[in-house]
Amino acid sequence: MLQSLTFPKSERLHGEIQVNHLFEKGNSFLAYPFRVLWMESDRTPEKASTCVLISVPKKRLKRAVKRNRVKRLVREAYRLNKSMLSVVNVHEDKSLSLGFVWVTSDILPFDLVNKKMQSAISKIVQAYEKSNS
Repeated sequence: MLQSLTFPKSERLHGEIQVNHLFEKGNSFLAYPFRVLWMESDRTPEKASTCVLISVPKKRLKRAVKRNRVKRLVREAYRLNKSMLSVVNVHEDKSLSLGFVWVTSDILPFDLVNKKMQSAISKIVQAYEKSNS
């Protein structure tokens, strides 16, 4: 069955408690231009199996127009490549929380962002499988 290439609200990580939990207890690595955070957490009925947070700090890009542009690029790259995460076997009562934090002060072209997102997701898959084996 083909996985939908949508990015619904149910797949977005929101809520101060969940976000703080990801930043405090999550594993992280640098996959330029992202700092990637990930962790396995308990799943609630309304929560998807994978929840994603995309952050572009004001410290990196001062103008809201530029921050919003980068967030759109990152969301689109994730949306197109999220099927790579389907190989991760998350238990029914667990969910995978991901965070992508933009670490550069430049706006990169979509081709490069897409390629870097693919490498970041493949690193997430490897790290998740390594931690659960």
